[in-house]
Formats: sequence, C-alpha cells, structure tokens
Amino acid sequence: MNGGDEHMTLHVIAHIHARPECTSDITGHLRAAIEPTRAEPGCIRYDLLHDNEIPGHFIFVEEWADDAALAEHLDTAHIAALRAAIEPLLAGPPTLHRMSPVD
Repeated sequence: MNGGDEHMTLHVIAHIHARPECTSDITGHLRAAIEPTRAEPGCIRYDLLHDNEIPGHFIFVEEWADDAALAEHLDTAHIAALRAAIEPLLAGPPTLHRMSPVD
C-alpha cells in the first residue's frame, strides 16, 4: 500500500502454546473457531498453523479490515467460548501481535 490516505488492514499474529499432554485436545478447539471467525464482517484472513518443530505451538495468522473489526471479533461468543475451553490446556498465556505492512 502506498500513500498516506489509503486504508491499511490490520494484521495479527497470535501464538498459542499448549501443554504437551493437551496438544490433541486444544487442536479441536482452535479449529472450531475458524469457520465462525471467517464469517465475521471485517475478517479478511484467519488461518491456523502449527509449528513443525515445536509441538503444541499454534499460530493464528489474521487480517482484519481495521481495529474495530478485531475488537468486535475479540468480543464474540465463539471467542469467549474458545478462551474458556483452552485456558486449562495452555502452557502459558497466548500472545497477540498487531502488525502493519511495511511500504
């Protein structure tokens, strides 16, 4: 994107680390969030990846129309349910990185 007035989307990278014994359990919960999230207004991209070298490390690669779309996403019932379901399965708190493209 070039120029000062162009609308820039918001990119998010979310890292989630499961406890080793909970990797298979958490996978189903994370997958269940994909379809309803992709149907949300403002969601451009929502992909779930797993780390090939670190078992239990999952990454959501997201793109949102703007900050408001992300804020609405974070307040949805399916994300609240996801948080509640995975909390006991986590090795530590998830990290969320809000990012912008470099011109």
